[in-house]
Amino acid sequence: MQLLIPFTESTDLIKTKSGQNINLSTVDGKTVKVGYRIQKRIPILGDISKEFSLNLTYKGLVNEVLKLSYSADAVGIDLIIKGLLAIVSSLVEQKVVEIGENNLLLVHLDKIENVHKALQQIDVEDIRFQEGMAVADFHIK
Repeated sequence: MQLLIPFTESTDLIKTKSGQNINLSTVDGKTVKVGYRIQKRIPILGDISKEFSLNLTYKGLVNEVLKLSYSADAVGIDLIIKGLLAIVSSLVEQKVVEIGENNLLLVHLDKIENVHKALQQIDVEDIRFQEGMAVADFHIK
């Protein structure tokens, strides 16, 4: 069976929870690009904006922990990651998301009640990305 999750659902949820807009786009079957634009008004100079982005690659789902690796073309990727995590700071405070070693992000899905309940009923076989959505292949336990 498959579960299709449109990127718009994820970006809308992040906007609702944080007030921030992010962009998601598919890079390949295992990688999604996350973009965030910072815009500031600076006296005399006017509006300045900068787009930051990074790639998140699906590495697996083990014991309700989603493993994603991250990479970016920019220098200081750890600062970018910390900045993006600050956007969803409530998830960090609740220990839902943590930065692991070797550019790994760990998402503790067991700490999200509705997701935890769903994962008790299904086994996720694979997660991949296609244009505009994430696709999870699973079977019922």
